[in-house]
Amino acid sequence: MTKRKKCGKILLAAIALIGFGAAGAAAQNYGNYIYIPVQKQDFQVAIEKATFHFWQDLGLALKGEYADTQKAYALSAKRTSKLITRDPQAFFSMPSFDLGKNFEQLSEEEKLAKYLEREVFVAAQMQTVLTRYNALQKAISENQEIFPGYVLVGKTDLTTLSEATMRNLLNLFGGTNSSNTPAFAFQEFANRIVISADQTTLVIVFPSQRHLVIISTK
Repeated sequence: MTKRKKCGKILLAAIALIGFGAAGAAAQNYGNYIYIPVQKQDFQVAIEKATFHFWQDLGLALKGEYADTQKAYALSAKRTSKLITRDPQAFFSMPSFDLGKNFEQLSEEEKLAKYLEREVFVAAQMQTVLTRYNALQKAISENQEIFPGYVLVGKTDLTTLSEATMRNLLNLFGGTNSSNTPAFAFQEFANRIVISADQTTLVIVFPSQRHLVIISTK
């Protein structure tokens, strides 16, 4: 949903609330055919409600500041994402390479071989982190319906996520309603929403900051 549409939605909702009370019909009747809009999953509704506060957003819209506020979140997310892709180790945990207990007893040639092995290992892990981060953040950035201005941050080791977990996360971040997103168990707290992507992975949503954090429970 674009910022203009979201802003218009807020104003229209306000008009409907003032003029017609709570009698807004969800379904539209076209002769003998009734069209019922596609509904969001419960966790998506929770995120949307926590992200957008009706009266606060209405105030911004009436002052002409709503679009600027949403643009600021989007720009902040883009800046943070760029920082992460430049130096993922500063934001995400990565597996370490053990040189071995007897490293100091090795010959210089053997030490050099270990150092080179470590460099290859670190480069491979870095590439895995960047590939996975970019895929996840792309799904988030393109999903303006559920995650407007959100950015993935956190200390999770993305290299440890299974392919099945990655698919679940992409489904969670990329889906916009119940027709293209499976249901995920979740809990709501005062300042965050905790979603269970699977038995080993949680996604923490911080609406006030528009941050997403992946937590491994393994």
